[in-house]
Amino acid sequence: MSEADSILSELKELRGKIIFRVPNGTYVSPFADDETRQLRLWTQHFGLLRPKAVYQALSRNLGETQIGLPVESPSNIYLHQRDGANQCEILMETSVPLDSTQYFNIINVNVSPQQGISTGKKALANLLDFAQTQAPNIVSINLDTDAIGGYAWAKFGFTPGEADWQELTKLLGQKHQKVAAQLTSDENGAITRMLACGDPHIAWVLSDLAKPVVDPANSERKSLGKYLLLDTKWLGSLHLNDSSAIQRFKGYIEKLSLPLRPASAVTAGVSY
Repeated sequence: MSEADSILSELKELRGKIIFRVPNGTYVSPFADDETRQLRLWTQHFGLLRPKAVYQALSRNLGETQIGLPVESPSNIYLHQRDGANQCEILMETSVPLDSTQYFNIINVNVSPQQGISTGKKALANLLDFAQTQAPNIVSINLDTDAIGGYAWAKFGFTPGEADWQELTKLLGQKHQKVAAQLTSDENGAITRMLACGDPHIAWVLSDLAKPVVDPANSERKSLGKYLLLDTKWLGSLHLNDSSAIQRFKGYIEKLSLPLRPASAVTAGVSY
């Protein structure tokens, strides 16, 4: 059986799980009467990756998964995933098929209220596994933190780009000053040193700060890390060749141990 025939056979088996979105916005199963179009649409998005292997990697540990491929936009891939009553939708973008691209971008993540974040964690874990096992050319997963916010992405192990880190530290400095009276002199000194540090990995440390503070904007009590980074917006990446980032990602997903933080003298004086 040829490569093309194998892909078409697997698409037929996965009908309803791998679906195509036509220009009016609705989704349809693979075009049963047009195998040439099926094959072209699949390879535009995934190259010669086998549909079963892709689906298994992206649906692991989830109750239901649909992979949506827009007919009009071969650079976009939608994942709609459900685990019981909880749902997660992820929109990704690639510049070339995923079997040859060096990166992909996460454009948006939507999770259902309450326990949806658990489904989102599983979905993101599957994306990392997919990148490591099915598409070894991928070296980074990039994102715009409009997706779920700078606090959550730092917990996952994503780091801001250099330019974004410079802008982010200015904003965090302003937010720090608004709660400085709630912190000790050692804690204030440590945060000042961290914000002056040029290492974007410090975003991890900041997100882990557990000391409770009262947000002056709304009088809500939350951790210092969440107060500082929640709703911040930055462009960042998870580099697959950065072992510390991968360890932190997996630690946060699996909660097997404390998330990894960079060891640095600038962090002295803070507690987690």
